Amino acid sequence: AGVTVGLGSDGYVNDFYEVVRATFLIHKAHKQDPRVMPAPLVWYLATEGGARALGLEKVGRIAEGWQADLQLVDTRMPTPTEAHNLYDQLVLWRNASHVRLVMVAGQVRVRDGVVLGADEAAIIARAHAAARKLWKMTTE
Repeated sequence: AGVTVGLGSDGYVNDFYEVVRATFLIHKAHKQDPRVMPAPLVWYLATEGGARALGLEKVGRIAEGWQADLQLVDTRMPTPTEAHNLYDQLVLWRNASHVRLVMVAGQVRVRDGVVLGADEAAIIARAHAAARKLWKMTTE
């Protein structure tokens, strides 16, 4: 008996990397302990943990038999990115602008910021309409 924990956003954050970074930093500040909420755990909560919390199977991990849902992230930064600090580098120093490619179920969906295989303008228009409807419902 346990609780499945994953990271999510209520929609006010446009860059999920900010949620990841906040999770990493807020817990350390609250407990005043730099060992609390290590970067690999935060990354797990943002990926496989998040998928499990949503009831998704075979999503959130790069492994044989799992969906190929992944991001390619630019890791060029002032300090070296190596196996021992990869998660720290991703959590602390990356944001959505560093994502170069997104794959969903093995299909490239975003390359260098350009949405592929979908009408991005139509999606944005539907999102705007839904937001306006929600705002109207919550202000009346």
